[in-house]
Amino acid sequence: MSAVSGWLAVLSVSTVVLFALNLAFNNDGSRSAILGEDVQPVGEVSDEFDSTITPRGIAFAIWGLIYFWNAVLMVFALYDAFAPLFRGFRRGRVTSDYHAEEEAASGLDKHLLTPLFYLSYSLTCVSSAVWIYVWTNEKLGLSVLFLLLMNVGLWGAIAAVFSHYRSLTGGRKEGFTKFQRNFSRFDFFGFHAFVVNGLFIYATWVAVALLLNLTTWVAFDLKTLSAERMATVSLVILICEVALWFTAQNTFLERYTRYLVIDYLVLFWAVGWSLDKNYKAGATNTIVTIALLALIGLCFVVRICLLIGRAIHRRAESTRTQEREEPAKATATGGSACVV
Repeated sequence: MSAVSGWLAVLSVSTVVLFALNLAFNNDGSRSAILGEDVQPVGEVSDEFDSTITPRGIAFAIWGLIYFWNAVLMVFALYDAFAPLFRGFRRGRVTSDYHAEEEAASGLDKHLLTPLFYLSYSLTCVSSAVWIYVWTNEKLGLSVLFLLLMNVGLWGAIAAVFSHYRSLTGGRKEGFTKFQRNFSRFDFFGFHAFVVNGLFIYATWVAVALLLNLTTWVAFDLKTLSAERMATVSLVILICEVALWFTAQNTFLERYTRYLVIDYLVLFWAVGWSLDKNYKAGATNTIVTIALLALIGLCFVVRICLLIGRAIHRRAESTRTQEREEPAKATATGGSACVV
């Protein structure tokens, strides 16, 4: 095992431990036992500082799905860190040239996740636990700060994952051909299903939570804007974020987010329950929320159409490439036979 693989194994275990501690701290009973004192439930504080865009309570049940998905991500991270210990296991087969390929590959080329991913995700876990503490102690300004750090950690992890994936797959023409030299199809599936989607279900919800906390802080602590006015500002910010993300996702980030749609479902869940709770005919925030829902729905439909269209195009390109290569292979085979 190389030094790089050894450090990644240590980092992966450390990150899993921090994730488990974060889960424990998010539970009121466990947090009370850890702190040795009675604690105020998160929901009670949310009810106390209720804004006109806070979703209905059932919306927060999504945390169960987020943590389950990220628990699977952590299991996959352990697999990614320790798989190179087992020769040929990652590839799903033992080949005669495996040793040569292993020597040619650098340490990080044998892994899907990098040290920057683990450090960024660890920042998220620590910030999440601290956020729970400051929020339940009604320190609204600090809660915004630590939610911001959670966003920084998650987007840092996403950036690390995308950057390393680019180095593993090479240019657009190489694509999966280069990737499959060191990784199996299960790795490809796990990367997109567990890592990318797991990070984005978390990051999308935390991005919404940051705006909710920002609204609460400005309206109830700073009192520079009314809750109604600050809610409008937050909704407009979210509209801009959705539009910018849709553009980025379907242009220069397309190769990394090719199997990602969970982000729009999370947004629809959050904004839908917000409208359900706070609907008021003719109110400014109701109108803006409906416009936001329409934008999310439009982006989701267009996204699905683009995914299907691009999949068909790639399949057609693959077929044409095979048809062009077959005559060349036949000619090469015939030439070899003549020489013999």
